[in-house]
Amino acid sequence: MTDPEAVALHRQAVVVDTHNDLLMLVSRRAADAQAAYFRDHWLPQLRSGGVDVQVLPVFIDDDFRPEGAMRQTLRMIEAGHRIAEGNADSVRLCRAGADVDTALADGCIALVLALEGCEAVGTDVELLRTLARLGIRMVSFTHFGRTALADGSAEDDAGSRLTSAGVAAVTLLEELGVLIDVSHLSAAGTDHVLSLATRPVVASHSSAFTVRAHHRNLTDERLKGIAASGGVVGVNFYYGFIDPDSPTIGRLVDHIEHVASVAGLDHVGLGPDFVKEVYEQLTPRPPRSTSRGCRARSRSPDWRHRPGCRWSPRSCCVAAGPRTASARCSARTGCASSAQSWSSEQHRGNPCAECARPLLLYLVWATSGDQVQQQRSSSAARERMVMAVGPQGGQAFRALPTG
Repeated sequence: MTDPEAVALHRQAVVVDTHNDLLMLVSRRAADAQAAYFRDHWLPQLRSGGVDVQVLPVFIDDDFRPEGAMRQTLRMIEAGHRIAEGNADSVRLCRAGADVDTALADGCIALVLALEGCEAVGTDVELLRTLARLGIRMVSFTHFGRTALADGSAEDDAGSRLTSAGVAAVTLLEELGVLIDVSHLSAAGTDHVLSLATRPVVASHSSAFTVRAHHRNLTDERLKGIAASGGVVGVNFYYGFIDPDSPTIGRLVDHIEHVASVAGLDHVGLGPDFVKEVYEQLTPRPPRSTSRGCRARSRSPDWRHRPGCRWSPRSCCVAAGPRTASARCSARTGCASSAQSWSSEQHRGNPCAECARPLLLYLVWATSGDQVQQQRSSSAARERMVMAVGPQGGQAFRALPTG
């Protein structure tokens, strides 16, 4: 920001970021390195951004679900405690509003733990009481998919409300004074929560459906429902929810202004959901090629260059990826994909997602060893492939068909 008035307003306000997935990276570090990693890497960013209150969601990757969900939940909660204890001069882990006030008065950043998805809970709703004892102060029932409590927004076509366990969870969380978060909840599930709630409901990182029609965004009626409960909507900055064709600051402001006009100024907040760094660190990249000529050798001795590949030996299509600044995808004439764009969402997992190759090569890097397999799939099957990060924190991955 360069406008002096804007800078002054920002510095004077209590700035609350209702969604930052930094615990996903902190928890991947060794236990004795987590506090220092936070201090050296994340604390300067929070200070520079003028953040006063930071909500820390506990989100469980697919590779921990379902069997390892509770273990990873506890690891991430413990990571939150470690960074607070190891940086007591700068941050405080807060359980109540009074704790937040005290932290801010002492010049510290207030940290608030949240649960993003209840895979760890299953139908054992009483576990939410245990998690609240550990410091969880906000809970969302699901992510995009389905849990034992509710459906996520990607399951909207099912039209499902809360399960009986989900209804019991609403009652228990209100008894405990833990906020209910409807971001990621299905449309019918959100309506169900709002019909049951007797205390404020929040949407920690959602934007306006009227501005961008996406299942993760909230309709005007739901914005009004959250405001009527006394809650707040933290507007999400993610480009796909703002405007995939023109993800500008102006379009983000359109969402903020719309939420403010519909829900009221007291009911709009900021839920940026900055995940670029998380994606870059947890989404593995294929290993660099170390070969010359058309027989590329990766870190695995079993790797062989794809027959007929038109990439140069130094930028092999999958084994090395377009690593050089001058690399261009030669799969079709006119493709302008560059090395810089390879790691973006459009170019992760294959050299150029825009190219209609008859065959695509997917590298399957086994999580349990060095064995490398090659799997070919038609371009139609590409959309049914997903990457799953291995438990070694991105050191391995596997490509699996989803249907």
